[in-house]
Amino acid sequence: MLEGLFIIGSFSYGGAYLAAVHQLNTLSIGLVMTGFGAMTVVGGRVSGKLVRRFGARRIVVLGLAITAMADLLIWLMGSHILIFSLAIALIGLGFITAHSTLVTRASEFAKKATGTAMSLVAFSFMGSGGIGTALGGLIIRTHGLPALYLCYGLALSATVLVSAVILGRYPLTSTR
Repeated sequence: MLEGLFIIGSFSYGGAYLAAVHQLNTLSIGLVMTGFGAMTVVGGRVSGKLVRRFGARRIVVLGLAITAMADLLIWLMGSHILIFSLAIALIGLGFITAHSTLVTRASEFAKKATGTAMSLVAFSFMGSGGIGTALGGLIIRTHGLPALYLCYGLALSATVLVSAVILGRYPLTSTR
């Protein structure tokens, strides 16, 4: 749920950030935001290999840390279009690295009820993504667009720490 809350919650406002800060048109915004999708493809191709080499716990924590860093990078230097573009791509990479590993764990956890497990994962992730987007709107209205990336970058940093502790107690399997 924290993954959806903070990753989808911050990604949802990337286009608004590009329009407000960089005055880009819709086509240009779409091209920049495509970096997210491109990096999910790259990350999806390599995350299984990384899990086998370094373990699922490390890869989940790494993916969340990459997204936290990317949000903080937008907050600090998002006014530079190349930095923003890199950060959006990093959000995609971090997201898929953590998410695909967590989804694999959920399917392994409930082998006899994989459909139910996947439905709960989708519900939790997408529901919390909607909540994160709604909360993001409140942050933007009260503190401005850059504050969203600061708040969610810090929240993701806390999620990294919590995940490292929780996953240390309940290790993820390293198979994919």
